[in-house]
Amino acid sequence: MIPTELRALQQWMLWKNIDGTKIPKQVNGRNAKSNEPGTWTDYETARAFAHQYDGLAFVISADDPFCGIDLDNCLDEDGNLKTWSLPIVSALAPVSFGEISPSGRGIKFVTQARKPKGAKCVYKVPGGDKEQIEIYDFGRFWTITENLYSDCRSIQPGQSVVDEICDQCSLIRQPGNPLSADREVANSQSLRAALPSSMDNHLYRRAVAYADKVPAPAPGNRNNATFNLAGHLYEIEDELGQRLSEDEVRGIVAVWSAQSPDPLDDAEIEKVCRSAKNNGTPREKKAYENSLPLPDLSVDYSAILNGETKPPEEVPLELIQNAPGLIGEIVRWMESTCLFKLSELFLGSSLALLSLITGRKVTDTLGGRTNLYLLNVGLTGSGKEHGRRSVKKILTAAGALEWVGPEDLASAAGLAERLVRHPSTLFQIDEFGYFLKGVSGEKAPPHLAQIESDLIKFYTNEGLYVGRAYADADRTPVIDQPHCVLSGSCTPGTLWDSLTVKQIHSGLIGRLQIFEAPIYLPLVSKIPYKTKALDPPQSILDAVRYWIDYQPEGAGNLSDQHPVPTLINWSPQAAERLVGHLRDVANRRIDEDPIPAALWSRSPEKANKLALIAACANQRFEVTIEDAEWAIRLQNSLTRKLVRKCAENVSESQYEASAKKLLAKITGKMTLTKLNRKSQWLKGGAREEVLKDLVKSGQVQITQEGEGVARTTWIEKIQSAS
Repeated sequence: MIPTELRALQQWMLWKNIDGTKIPKQVNGRNAKSNEPGTWTDYETARAFAHQYDGLAFVISADDPFCGIDLDNCLDEDGNLKTWSLPIVSALAPVSFGEISPSGRGIKFVTQARKPKGAKCVYKVPGGDKEQIEIYDFGRFWTITENLYSDCRSIQPGQSVVDEICDQCSLIRQPGNPLSADREVANSQSLRAALPSSMDNHLYRRAVAYADKVPAPAPGNRNNATFNLAGHLYEIEDELGQRLSEDEVRGIVAVWSAQSPDPLDDAEIEKVCRSAKNNGTPREKKAYENSLPLPDLSVDYSAILNGETKPPEEVPLELIQNAPGLIGEIVRWMESTCLFKLSELFLGSSLALLSLITGRKVTDTLGGRTNLYLLNVGLTGSGKEHGRRSVKKILTAAGALEWVGPEDLASAAGLAERLVRHPSTLFQIDEFGYFLKGVSGEKAPPHLAQIESDLIKFYTNEGLYVGRAYADADRTPVIDQPHCVLSGSCTPGTLWDSLTVKQIHSGLIGRLQIFEAPIYLPLVSKIPYKTKALDPPQSILDAVRYWIDYQPEGAGNLSDQHPVPTLINWSPQAAERLVGHLRDVANRRIDEDPIPAALWSRSPEKANKLALIAACANQRFEVTIEDAEWAIRLQNSLTRKLVRKCAENVSESQYEASAKKLLAKITGKMTLTKLNRKSQWLKGGAREEVLKDLVKSGQVQITQEGEGVARTTWIEKIQSAS
């Protein structure tokens, strides 16, 4: 996404490649000039004509605060950074908007800065093959490729970085002073002093601090020590489960190696780091240290929406294996009684049960409750129903089956009536995708559309709910602290194919926590035959009964009708973590696109609910830092996946929906004839138009083999290089 501050200026033009030279162009086809504002236009106009040229271009002028830094030929054939550019990219990345250049071999950055007085515009890299650094703060047209480099999406103040780059580049002309950061800091006492001060990134700082404690390699042990360090660096994670990039690891290792009397050269470092990534030994994971500053939350919204980002993985296995108390125990029992190990889905079902039995009994520091809306998504016949059935089996054995409500909702009145009679109710809804379409689709009848509205109200209601007024006042539902828990299941197609932008903005989707098993799994090695082992163990039943029987103090005989939930406070460390998470998400969503911002908005609230449930799972009446960390990591993982899925499947228009649906039908390399059969819902002319746009946007390539009647047309997706 092009930064807003660039799009807002009337400093746009187009460019065309003529005989290898980029020529700036106006929308009328005439040549444009970077020093003549009369030849510039606004972003929207340039965008409208961009398809007639080779791309967009922005003019960096003396009247704006921007500075452009172009690293020519800084990428090798595999797209990896060359060593000389590592410290420069590490410094620029946090403060710049960065894109891969039109050639695919360079990176162009834009930051807020002025070129230091007397600094050159072009610096040649010694011994490089057309490798150079160009720096401009006025009079330059800047090609825009919209091929984002890494996470470089925002323009920040970068004067200190530009000053440092120009200062270091001035050393190029002096003999014996190559640009590489590893040689410049060979005598540095600390890695933190050697690496760019602008790298204000908690994960990066942790990695640097770790490497700073590793002794310089002794002679004869260079490769082994470097291999071990790189392997450890690759395994460091932040609270979002994100890790250092290859470029970042190589940069840290290069600086560390330079402290050795006999440092490795660039080629050796690259070779060892690549080997360590695949074969390195992870360092021992340490428990949370309260003495360390709490990490900044790096919520990545829009990166998920562009093709440069790899699809997110499932919920990290460690979060399932280390699920707190009763949650983890139920997951392990479900795994032992199912033909397929659907651990992520079982986690969702386990949370549904804990959400139900703690309802109207506990509250947290902010007045939050434990009610959740959960959805298990799996393929037909994959075993996704096992979790729902297992929850029923536990509640039946615990004598609490009446806590389970109807498996379908026909009206808002029916939903309210159930909660009047049973204020804590679990609704287990199969084929949830069809249910969602029925209550929030464009053609939803009023009596069903009201269901969505009421579900949204029940999600956040912590007091008295008064329903719709009727002529007969006795029919108006009144519920004290309704605790509605949803646990749905459906196939991926029925959910994602029918999802619309309107449904996202309506709010129900943002309140869902979606667990997914996207592929078929093999049978478990030990088949669970029908024996007593399939029954819930007594330890689970005892823990479930504890919460079913638990009565909060303060309401006496009216505890069922008007309970006063027990306050489960956050520990000081948990409070700092959870409030910090809330603040960071609130701040970061301000300038984001509406869809990811809407989905992330509910993430802190859902994390707070998970932290409260985690404490209850251990029958502990305080939310600890461990509860908070587990809850935040789990919820951030779920939110990242939800944003990604919505970006892939939700469309602003019917044409965009057709394009996404057609793209999803292209699996591997297939013939045009086969694709036509798989997309008969699209008429021939419409299919041809969509295919043309997919090819033009670089998402699909079409090739032909053979001649005449033997000619075959092949179609395949173009995989992202990320």
